Amino acid sequence: MNEIVEVLNSKGKVIDKNYISIIHQKGLWHKLAVTYIINDKLQILLQRHCKDTNIWQASSSQHVLLEEPINYSIARDIENNLGIQINKNKLQRIFTDKNKYKDKNIKDFQFIDFYIIKQNLDIKQINYEDKENIQLKWLSLEKYIEKLKNKDKNYLNYSKKQYKILNTYLLFQKYKKRLK
Repeated sequence: MNEIVEVLNSKGKVIDKNYISIIHQKGLWHKLAVTYIINDKLQILLQRHCKDTNIWQASSSQHVLLEEPINYSIARDIENNLGIQINKNKLQRIFTDKNKYKDKNIKDFQFIDFYIIKQNLDIKQINYEDKENIQLKWLSLEKYIEKLKNKDKNYLNYSKKQYKILNTYLLFQKYKKRLK
């Protein structure tokens, strides 16, 4: 699918719109939303697309479509790909980072908004269509942070700051539990 998204300048301001294929070809800045579903046990829901890659990644990551509010974009992606309905009003933005990735086929210059939503789910109860090509697993947030920090090639690292921010979130959640 060749989606139309907003083109940004290097400061994150909207300057144009274009097809994502053109944006990746020319190396234009655009927005990506990365969302982590985290349960009460402080585990993170990860997915792996076996058809394309064998790398574990966030619960959801997608380009934000032109004129679509980001919380709607996230909810749409999670429901379409994983069959999970979320309350889009409970999404918490934890940080934004810039990332440049280049190889011979793509120039991916992104402003990445990272979100968390707390939701308890039983993977066996999740009814998503592409069970042949998508795998899901819960992993403790601590282990996930460690894998990102150690640059484990089996886990997609969207940003150099990602594990530090997630670690701060984890410490805060543990502190909140102790106060109860």
